Order: sequence, then C-alpha cells, then structure tokens
Amino acid sequence: MLISNNKGVNVLAALIAILILAAMGAGMAYFIASNQQTRIQQVTSDQAFNGVQAGLEFVLGQILEEAWPGAAITRHFSGNEISITRSGGIVTVTSTGNTATDTYSIDDPTPPTVDCLDVDTTGATVGGGGNKQLQNITITRSASCTNPVTLTSMTGTTWIPDSGELLDRIRIDGTNRFTGPADSSGGTFDFGALDVVINDAAAHPLNFVRWDSDMLAHNFQLHINYEYGGSPYTELVNVNFLAANQADCFTWNTSNAQLSWAGNRWRHLTGTTVQNTCAEDIALDTMNISWTPTSPSRNLSTVGIDGTDIFSGTASSGTTIDVDALIAGLDTVDVDYFDFDEEMLDRDYSVTWTFADATATVTPLTLFASNQNTCFSVDNSAAMVVGKEILGLTHNNSCPQDIGLTDLTLSWSADPSNNLRKSIIENTNGVITFLSNASTPASVSFGDKDLYVRNEDSLPLDITSFDFQNNLATGQTYSLEFTMADSTTYSTSFSVSTQASDLTVDTTGAAIGGGGDRFITGITITNTGASTIVWDRMRISWTPTAPNRKWQAVRVDGVDVFSGNANSGQAKNITNVSIPSGDTLDINFIRCNGDMSGRNITIEFIMQDLSTHTEGPFSPPG
Repeated sequence: MLISNNKGVNVLAALIAILILAAMGAGMAYFIASNQQTRIQQVTSDQAFNGVQAGLEFVLGQILEEAWPGAAITRHFSGNEISITRSGGIVTVTSTGNTATDTYSIDDPTPPTVDCLDVDTTGATVGGGGNKQLQNITITRSASCTNPVTLTSMTGTTWIPDSGELLDRIRIDGTNRFTGPADSSGGTFDFGALDVVINDAAAHPLNFVRWDSDMLAHNFQLHINYEYGGSPYTELVNVNFLAANQADCFTWNTSNAQLSWAGNRWRHLTGTTVQNTCAEDIALDTMNISWTPTSPSRNLSTVGIDGTDIFSGTASSGTTIDVDALIAGLDTVDVDYFDFDEEMLDRDYSVTWTFADATATVTPLTLFASNQNTCFSVDNSAAMVVGKEILGLTHNNSCPQDIGLTDLTLSWSADPSNNLRKSIIENTNGVITFLSNASTPASVSFGDKDLYVRNEDSLPLDITSFDFQNNLATGQTYSLEFTMADSTTYSTSFSVSTQASDLTVDTTGAAIGGGGDRFITGITITNTGASTIVWDRMRISWTPTAPNRKWQAVRVDGVDVFSGNANSGQAKNITNVSIPSGDTLDINFIRCNGDMSGRNITIEFIMQDLSTHTEGPFSPPG
C-alpha cells in the first residue's frame, strides 16, 4: 500500500507563495520609488522653467522700465538661483535648482553701451612745431572689458573753429597709424592695416594728432573707433581748450575810449580793453563794427589787439571781418586801435563780436556827446590884451562824453584893418596852430586839424592866444563863435580891459626918509579888477634932476624886485609882481644913491599886457 506524505508539499507551496509575494512587494516598492523620483525631477524642472520665466520678466522690467545699464545680475526665486547676463545684444537667463537647470535667451531690447576705453586728457596740450599737434593723451582698456580692444580709426574727428585745417597724421604707441591723405574736420582717418590692439591694462600713448596749421585756438572731439567682442563702438572724447558759451565770458571795457591823433587826423579809436572772465581761453572769430553817422564815408583799415594786427584791409561800416584772436583765460588785453582812413570826430560805434563757438555779443560805444554846444564853454574872465595878442582865455567840456570843434569865427568892434594872423588852441593832443590872415569877422577853418576835447582831460584847456598883425586897441569888444563837430555852435562876447586900468596907486602916505633921505617909502598898490594883474616894468623920474641921482633898488611886500642903477626917466624890468584881485601890496621902499628931499616924483607902472599906469608927480615930505 502506497502511503502519501502531504506535509512536505504544503511547506513547499507556502515557501513559493512567500517568495512570490516578496518579489511582488519588492517590485511594488521599486515602482513606487521610481515614480517618486520622476515626480521630483518633473517638479524641479518645472521650477527651473518657472525661474527662467520669472527671470525674464524681472530683467525686462529692469531694462525697459529702470534703464538698467548692467551686464550681469543674480537673483533667487523659490529656491532657484537665477543668473542673468547681457552680451553682444543677447539677454540670457539661467535658472538652477537642485539638479534641474533651464536656460533661455532673447534679443536685448536696448543693448547697453560698451565703454571699453578710458581716455585721459588731463595733460593734453597743443604744441609741436608751429603748434600743429594735439598731444599728451593716453588710452587704457577699461577694467570691465577683459577681451582685446582693437582701435581701428579716428574717422569723424572734428574741431572748432573749422578754418579749413587738414588732419594729416595720427601716432599711437609710437607708430604712425594714419599718414594721410590729409582730410578736413569730420573726415576719414582710417588706420588700415595698422590697427592698435590693446590686450593689457597699461596706458597707451596717443602721441599726437597732427594738422597742417596752427591749432592753438581750437576745441576738439576725437572719435576713437574700436572693436570689442566682434562689435564696433565709438568713444567720443572732448578736448576743450576754449570756454563754453564764449560770448558770456567776454567784456569790452570802453571807459577810457578816445580818439587819438595819427597821420594828422583823429582817426585812431584807442583806450579800450577786452577781458576774458572765464578760466578757459576764448577765440574771437569775426567782428562787425558799425558807426554813425556813416556820412561822410569812412573805412576801417586796421584792428590791433595786444600788439598784433588781427585785421588789415578795407571795411565799410557794418562789414563783417575775420579776425581770429585768442584771449587767454582770465586775461585782459589792450585793443591797441581801430584805425580808420579818415577823421572820425562825432561818430559812435557798435561792435558785434562773434566767437569760435558761434556765440556772439553786441557792445555799443557812445563816444561823443549830443548837442555839443551845451557841453562847451569859454572862460574870458582873465582875458587880456598884450601888444598884438589876446591872452588868458580857456575852454572847457562839461559833458561826460567827448566833443569836437571844426572852426571858429572871431570878430572885433574896432580897427577893422587889423588882421587876425594866428590862433593857437590847446586840445586833447596838445597845442595846435591855425593860420589865417583875415580882418573882422575872421573865419578860421580847422581843416584836417579839428579840435578834440575829452571830459577826462585836465580841464580847462588854454586858448593860448589870438595873434594879430598890429597892436590891439584897448577897450574893444570881441565876439567868438565855435562850430562843433555835430554842427551846433557856441558863441560868447567879451571886452578886454587893460591891466593898468585895474591898478590903483596910493601915495598919500609917501615920504622921504632913511639914512641920508635916500628912501622913498609909504606907497601901496591895489588890484581893483576881477582877475590877477602882473606888474612887469617900471619907470621913475623926478625934478629937479640936479644934483644927479640914480634909483638903485625896489622892494615890494618884503621881496627885492629890482637891483641896479637907473637914471631919472629910465625904464627897467623888475621881477614880475602878481597882484591877485582885491589885494593891496606895499612898495616898502625905492632906494636911491643920494638925498631925494624936495623933489617931484613920477612913477610909471608898465603891466604885463603893456598897458601903463602913471602916478604923479607927487612930492613926498622929507
């Protein structure tokens, strides 16, 4: 009989079932773990994508709304690091979180300006032979640019003022990079095969930029063209030796303006200065000078500033002339002259000054007074006649502006056959003599020697004399009329009394005394007129004349005015005795060489104007 044993079979089945369940459990666990990792990767990838989107929104806001000029920035979003870079016109956003990374690039809506050059112009000068070179400039690659910088040209470089100068050479790092053909402002200055590669942090000398002409009075804008990262750029560098808004720096000082005598004419306008109130230089480019009245016609021929003629030619009123004059910063220089071809009496001026930067200023100069006859006066209070001459007149200008005189007419009331031969009158330039030979009324044209009188002169000025053909009669009236440069007239009349008529002699106290009765004393003299008179000579006579005597000394107010020997009736010069108006002087004594008792004495006083006063005879007691 066969006997079955089911225990072993059951155990085996159970073991197989357990193994199957274990395998199924392990597979399920693996499946679950793998699914979880996939989910994690998906989440982090989504986070990286979302980070990129957030980074794009952020950087576009910074660029478009905040005008962000930067090249790189890092931010964090939901645990992700977001890196943003800008280069070559591309914006790149990278988001990294855990093991996920996402990157996205777009065109830069407003690419930032690349500035890879530092150009140092602090020591820049214009020099070299003929001041034709801009020099002492250095070029350095900026620290923010790590790749090579290649300088390719300076095409577009400009300068002002542009007077047609040509740029013919550029030297960098000791090598000529451009050697022509020469070109004008804004032209082509390409380095060709001689490009300059800067791949270090050293300063590279721009040794010079050279022109064919003097470039002292200029401002420059250098266009330094270069390549960086395969893209072209331009560095604009201003090298300014001239002030900005140059007209605002300029002052024309006319407080001492005047005409000066040149070539027998009042044709130089002098006495003015120009000042630059700015620290930088200014360059005068053109001038337009006009004057009124314009008739009769005149022409400007020369303008001199600071010892140099900046214009020479022929220019009528209102003509613009080229001058090209440099005025250093904070400097004041003389305008030596505006030289005209003819006399410029009675003309006022307006000058338009235009500078290298095209700014301009207009400055007027009112040199002459209007209604000049109201400014002019003649003082005749000290007028006197001395022989053939009228002396003692003065003239004056009371206005703050200048006046001119072009002719005069002198008339007199008696002796019409006596001719006026010469008039001598002082003005700004000194004394001028006018010849004539005319009877009353004598008209004297000043011709090309017109008189010019400034208020700034040491006034009054002398009408030195009117000189006649014959001795003048005393007591007559003179009329004087001056014609002014503006055609107005000034008239005055005066009567000339003799000095002797103003002299009074008092002999009531006269006496003979002193040792040996040789002294005549006690006489006084008085000036009763309005002006000072001058006692010039004297004559003493007496009777009886015997025994013979001589007068030897005269003392007046303590001063010895005569010493010598003179006979009775003999005239002698004395030291001039001036007697102011209203003054009385003592004749302390007249000393003779012997006893003068019992004599009748006559004294003749001869004045500076040759008029005479005779006193006596009188008999002083002994």
